Amino acid sequence: MLKKSFGKGTIAQYVISKAASPSDLLETALLMKEAGLFLPGEKPDARLRIVPLFETIEDLRQSASVMATYFDAPLARAMIARRTICRK
Repeated sequence: MLKKSFGKGTIAQYVISKAASPSDLLETALLMKEAGLFLPGEKPDARLRIVPLFETIEDLRQSASVMATYFDAPLARAMIARRTICRK
């Protein structure tokens, strides 16, 4: 609703509190799909940038591994590439 009223840049990120695994990030894409904010397919279109918030010491220690695994996922790479292309 806000994006329709005020434009695409109104809300740009979706912050995941207590992120601990790559599935936390990918599950967010599913939630966004259900809300109409993510269109999967050959060129997936995510209306929001998924941003993990690593809050515990253990989560911070694992964050590099979590992000590497997430960035290796084809869906994540496609969403990131699409947002980068659309913003240029």
